Amino acid sequence: MWEALKQVCTILKPFEEITQIMSGTHYLTASLAIVIVDGLKNVISIMKTKQIYGVAKNFLLKLEDGLEIYFPRHNIEDNMLLGLCTFLDPRFKIHAFLDNASPKDKPTLKTSRHTTRINLIKKHILDLLKINIRKKRSSPAVETILNIPPGTASKCEDIETMSIWGKMDKTIAAITPTVDDIATDAETDSKCEDIDTMSIWGKMDKTIAAITPTVDDIATDAETELEMFINEPVIPRDSSPLVWWKSHAFMYPNLAEIFNEHCHMVVTSVECERVHSKAGNFATQKRAQLSRKRTAELVFLKSNEKYCI
Repeated sequence: MWEALKQVCTILKPFEEITQIMSGTHYLTASLAIVIVDGLKNVISIMKTKQIYGVAKNFLLKLEDGLEIYFPRHNIEDNMLLGLCTFLDPRFKIHAFLDNASPKDKPTLKTSRHTTRINLIKKHILDLLKINIRKKRSSPAVETILNIPPGTASKCEDIETMSIWGKMDKTIAAITPTVDDIATDAETDSKCEDIDTMSIWGKMDKTIAAITPTVDDIATDAETELEMFINEPVIPRDSSPLVWWKSHAFMYPNLAEIFNEHCHMVVTSVECERVHSKAGNFATQKRAQLSRKRTAELVFLKSNEKYCI
């Protein structure tokens, strides 16, 4: 019996470690979710090959069944938001996914195409990069002149960028002259140009329009930035991805913005529950004497007492 209890304690150690990690408040936990679930399933599969018998064996199998119920195979890895957070975590990148390329292969965009999951996440990141780069490089007027084909726009369109004006914008863009049309009609326009419409900026506007990056240039720049990030060596597991991105934002400016916008997430409610526990203690002990306002103030002070002098 004591041997069985000892084995049960051994089985529970990985769960204790995960609980402590996911209960932290000084680091992000979203990018850890996929890695931790995969690691826990791997530990259980290894434990099943060891000499564990009786109650401990049944306990292990129950835990495995519970994991499969709450985290079906590949289900959490297919979560696009968690996948994005994990992919952009410099500690993990493409190495966090179950069906990654061979460890002997160099982790480049080419080798990552062997994995459907990584392809989907990579495509999503590239779409976000293109949108971000296009916003930086183009004014609204130039974007209209570029006339991005509807097919390309729909591929790059993210749910966050959808608007009730989307259909109308595409309709207007379809009838807006392109750069080639403007260049072809330049001589005709100059001949027919009315003196009232002439401007000192006319020549400069045409020059800028001619050198404005095309959609292909934007796609190339997006892929180049992402490939450079993938080829960067992974950092130690105990390092902070926030600190890394802060120091590398000048190298990957667009990826850094995507990380800041999408990846500042926690995936547990532990800290919230801690605050509610403190609130419950105050309200229960002194509910007859404390007003609602005073209770809120005391809970705030108690939750932040470590910062108080």
